[in-house]
Amino acid sequence: MTGSEKIVQTPVVRRLRLKLAEVLAVVAHLRLPAPSILPATGALVGFYAGLAAGLFSALIGSIQLLGFGLPRVLRRLSEPEAHPVRDSLARAPWHLEYLVAGSLVALGLLTLARLVPTGGAGADQIDRAETRRRLRVIAFMILGGLALFYPVVALSAVNDAFGVTPNGGLMGLLDETPWALRPLFAGLGGVLIARVVRLAPEARGGGLGQVIQAVSRSGEGVIPTRVGVVKLFASSLTIGTGGSAGREGPIVQMGGSVGSTLAQALGFTRRDLVVLVGCGSAGGIAASFNAPIAGAMFALEIILREFEVRVFAPIMLASVTATMTARAMAGASVERHEFHLRSTSEVLAYVLLGILGGVMAVSYSRGMDLTAALFQGRLPNRASAWLAEQNDTTRCVLGGVIVGLMGIAVPSIMGSGAESLSAATAGQLAWHVLLAAAVFKLIATSVTLGSGASGGTFFPSLFIGGMSGGAFGALLDHLFPGATGGPGSYALVGMAACVAGFTRAPLTAIVIVFELTNDYTAILPLMVACTSASALTQAVLGHAHGPSSLTAAIPDRPVREFMSNDEEPLPERANYDQLREALLRSSHGVVVLVDDQGRPSGLALLHDIQSHLRDESIREVVRAQDLARPLRTLTDDLDLRSARDSLDDWELPAAPVVSHEDPARLLGMIGLSDIRAAARAELSKVHASTH
Repeated sequence: MTGSEKIVQTPVVRRLRLKLAEVLAVVAHLRLPAPSILPATGALVGFYAGLAAGLFSALIGSIQLLGFGLPRVLRRLSEPEAHPVRDSLARAPWHLEYLVAGSLVALGLLTLARLVPTGGAGADQIDRAETRRRLRVIAFMILGGLALFYPVVALSAVNDAFGVTPNGGLMGLLDETPWALRPLFAGLGGVLIARVVRLAPEARGGGLGQVIQAVSRSGEGVIPTRVGVVKLFASSLTIGTGGSAGREGPIVQMGGSVGSTLAQALGFTRRDLVVLVGCGSAGGIAASFNAPIAGAMFALEIILREFEVRVFAPIMLASVTATMTARAMAGASVERHEFHLRSTSEVLAYVLLGILGGVMAVSYSRGMDLTAALFQGRLPNRASAWLAEQNDTTRCVLGGVIVGLMGIAVPSIMGSGAESLSAATAGQLAWHVLLAAAVFKLIATSVTLGSGASGGTFFPSLFIGGMSGGAFGALLDHLFPGATGGPGSYALVGMAACVAGFTRAPLTAIVIVFELTNDYTAILPLMVACTSASALTQAVLGHAHGPSSLTAAIPDRPVREFMSNDEEPLPERANYDQLREALLRSSHGVVVLVDDQGRPSGLALLHDIQSHLRDESIREVVRAQDLARPLRTLTDDLDLRSARDSLDDWELPAAPVVSHEDPARLLGMIGLSDIRAAARAELSKVHASTH
């Protein structure tokens, strides 16, 4: 026996070979069905949403510096022995440990993909190829995120060197810029915006409505990457040159675009694709407000409008990773706002504040509709007819100039207004300043978006509510000195009230402001104000959009219009492997079994075999009919509401649809998710138009 053979036969090497064989055997059976990797994929989408939020803020800051802050940049760079950029880059939160950890995870996934065997036949070969592809896609997405993270940190550090941070800096730049340049820069921004949005006309407007429409049944959940990228850059130009718009809408649309694109790359079903769009939206809001719970609530209440257990994990993970990413890039601690409640009787004043918030929300919604109609030539006057004859560039320039002229009188309306809103919540602004800012911001945002520019509508509603709430609080403080919590507290609740009225989503509004204050004493005022605002806007504008309205929104139409017919039934004598593969591919987790004559005979549920998915001992002895449930069917002429009630009674996620003339004729399948999608589509027809 040679020396090498002796080495091979040593106990240590023998054990290593056995362990390696065991690992390879596990890898050979590795499968990555969509439900198993949906939470991790949601976290990855959240990571990209946080990157989008950081990139968006950095682009806005850079545009503001190039426009309003160019004199400051030149002055600081010319100062002797001054190195602002170098010093800021040295202080930047680089987090090189992210590079190491992310690279190791990505390389591990790529290695695992190479170890998955390429052999096999039939369904087994298809599953292995799908597993390898999904491992590679996730690995390259991680590497792509790392490649974007560090340039964003560098760009943010350069902005910070000249006094522009993610939380503001525009007001200081405006103070150093001649007032006559405000309309000039805003008009120039209109020229650039019009050119950019030509690449994707869908990028005009707020963005939130497009995401809501995408997750409806008619939208198929797809948000093209091109639209998200164009939206991000066009909105950066809008806000950076002084246009009045919010940051959240573009980030939500970009996050939803990432979720949509990743779901398509991984080969997910539409049901899971919609969840990942929600993950991107949740991450966008969470990163913008440093509020992970609010981000998750936003996606559940406004975007998806459902509270299913299966969507909780990916949505929550997306909110957490987006918040962590945004904090890592900003390198700053969480900003908290103080809230004071003098006595429980003060809650009555917050009821009035809720009504005021509802009035401002109605005015904001109607104002945007009216201005959009004006610029599109839908109003019966000469000005509207003249505007309709102009090209997109002229309308955008005109809108920018109007906002710039308004910004001469009220500078706080230019850009997002985050700095002025923070001053309002701190009680640092006089009542007339607060009131003027609320009114002018409402008009300025309507003009900016109505003229064809790009930006969000969510944050302006916070601004309008905060300013009007602060003015209301200042009035109460003047009438009853020392008896109220002060203008700052009313500004905080006013923010929530206006958002609750505008979106008709009071839970999201409550959670956002609660996370900003981290003070439980704010809960009662928030609840009564948001409820009052929602009730008022519901009475005036109608159409509630929260998840509680899904049942009422189920259309009175037959199931044949919403059923799917792309899933083949399975013979009841099929073996266990065939049953398992069919169930894993089913979008509803339900497979119809048919007898030898092709007639439906029973139902197989993924839920019933989950504990046996890896059990090899039953493969040869179990047939599909052994695991079947009794047959339950719905006729094609049954209305959706009755179908939903039947599925609830049977405790089934879906059921086959048969002809009402011939019960043995199988037509398709309909599930609870299809019925909810139909209800969401009904709500989206109106809800998308209001955003």
